[in-house]
Amino acid sequence: MNYLFYIASIVTFIAFAIAGVSMSQIGYYQGCEALYRMTYMFAHANILHLIVNIYASEVIYRLLKRRGLISLPLQITMPLAGFIMTYGTELALPTVGMSGVAFFLYGVLFASDIKHLWQSAVLTALLNIVPYLLGAKINILIHLVGFLYGILFYLIY
Repeated sequence: MNYLFYIASIVTFIAFAIAGVSMSQIGYYQGCEALYRMTYMFAHANILHLIVNIYASEVIYRLLKRRGLISLPLQITMPLAGFIMTYGTELALPTVGMSGVAFFLYGVLFASDIKHLWQSAVLTALLNIVPYLLGAKINILIHLVGFLYGILFYLIY
């Protein structure tokens, strides 16, 4: 299912580029709320954003797969969590991309191996603080919510 995310993201990025859609408008709720909540994770601000999101998601996905933690409930929960995470978090910043889903997977990974807490803390800080300091407009709130949903999913499932 993760490859469907990647393909949908790439197709959306290309379609927006061909259609000349202004990336400054992507991520803002405009009109159809349900459509926004289902599609924001497939839109990306630029090619680097798309590549980083796909790479991060795939690395974490493979680590989870190696540990035997990939299951149908997890794969069904990923897009559902992405849909739910938009409630309230879009108030922080306009939201695009699937990094909330990547942080959801990261939360599952973290909860399954809590002994590496300091490594997780450093990685989380780097993934959020460094781009922010470099001027990227990052919705850190959706990253945190995704991470917490991942931990919650692991503890419940």
